[in-house]
Amino acid sequence: MKDLSDDEIMEAADRFLQPALVAERRKYHEVSMRDYDFSSTKVDRERERKGITTDISTVEQWKTVLPDSYQAALKAQKAYLRIDLSGALRDGFAYAFEPEKYRNIDEYKTWLTSLKLGPKLSLKSFAVGRLRLPPKWPAIFPPPLMAFSARGPSLSSQAS
Repeated sequence: MKDLSDDEIMEAADRFLQPALVAERRKYHEVSMRDYDFSSTKVDRERERKGITTDISTVEQWKTVLPDSYQAALKAQKAYLRIDLSGALRDGFAYAFEPEKYRNIDEYKTWLTSLKLGPKLSLKSFAVGRLRLPPKWPAIFPPPLMAFSARGPSLSSQAS
C-alpha cells in the first residue's frame, strides 16, 4: 500500500476535488480559538511554565504569547486536514454518490486504482451502540453481518 506524502495529498485534492470543497476544508482546519479550548492541557502547562496569567482571546495573541501550544495545535490541524482530504480522495465510492464534490472523474479513477490501497474498516459510533448503514449504501453490497459495541477500553462484536 502506498503512503502518500502531504504534498501528494494536497496536489491530488487540488486536482480531483472541487476547489470550493478544498477551500472549505482548509478553512475549517485553520487554527482557531476552538483549538485553544481543546488544547487546554498544553495551554495550561505552557501558561504555568511561563507564568502567564492574562486571558488569551485571539489566535494572534495565542501565537505570540504561547507559541509552543499554538505550534502543537497547528501541527494537529495539519494532520487533521491530511486525514480529511486523504479520506475524501481514497473513498472509492464517494464520487458515485456525491459527484458534485469531485472533478476529472476518469483521471481520478485511474489515480485511485494506481494507489493499491489495502483493506479499510470504518466504524461509526452511535448513542444506541449499533452500526447503521448510510442512506446511500450501494445496493450491490450486502449489509454488514456484525454489530459493534464499545464497552470500557475494548471493542467487542456480536453477530446480528
